[in-house]
Amino acid sequence: MDPARVLAARLVDELLRSFAAAEEVMHQKVPFLRPLPADALVKGGDSLLFAAEGRGSSALYERLGYSGRKPTKYTRGYSYPEEVDLEVEGVDPHMPLIPEPWASRLRPAVFGADIERDPRAKFEAALVAMYKKPIGDLMSALGGVALDGSPDSLETLAELLNVNILTMAYNPETHSAELDKWYGAGRLATGSEDTKYVILDLKGVPLERIKKPGYYKIAERRLPAPIRKWLDDHEPE
Repeated sequence: MDPARVLAARLVDELLRSFAAAEEVMHQKVPFLRPLPADALVKGGDSLLFAAEGRGSSALYERLGYSGRKPTKYTRGYSYPEEVDLEVEGVDPHMPLIPEPWASRLRPAVFGADIERDPRAKFEAALVAMYKKPIGDLMSALGGVALDGSPDSLETLAELLNVNILTMAYNPETHSAELDKWYGAGRLATGSEDTKYVILDLKGVPLERIKKPGYYKIAERRLPAPIRKWLDDHEPE
């Protein structure tokens, strides 16, 4: 596969998908792309771009999603890295997203197509819905704590949102997802059934209630029985 043809097809696809982007190109509002010289390195943020000939392979293109799509009348049929569902390392790709006993009450959150394949964007969208303020306000309230999924960040987030956060992990012995960690202050001293929980799936995205899509804070009384049992066995001291 010719990388230059892939990039050219990518540009055409983007222009067909977004007329605004096409307008920018036609009115010369977009800077020209300049090829990198051989062996050049360009660092930007956490990314490193390098120019090297012959580094692609069929296996790499397949993993990135550049293969296996059929052309249509308007596109070359390629998919792109941000449109590919990347598997969680070590997790059985055929495993149900959530344990079957939970499925009557909880489900993976549903988002718009613009962020559906981006776990980080989905996580931030759910946080905005819970905090009811823009993500910038939330980041300011966190006081410089990064939203990186670390124990410190989850404890801080639980306190800010006034919830308990439960995370999941993959159990290779049972080939299933299970509850793993509990972050937050624990159950309310009175009315423990009203204690609110946010449950993060294996990709760190909150689950939502089936009967109330978009609700990520879930009262204990509305949790599936296996989760309530897990809470009884693992409540923080």
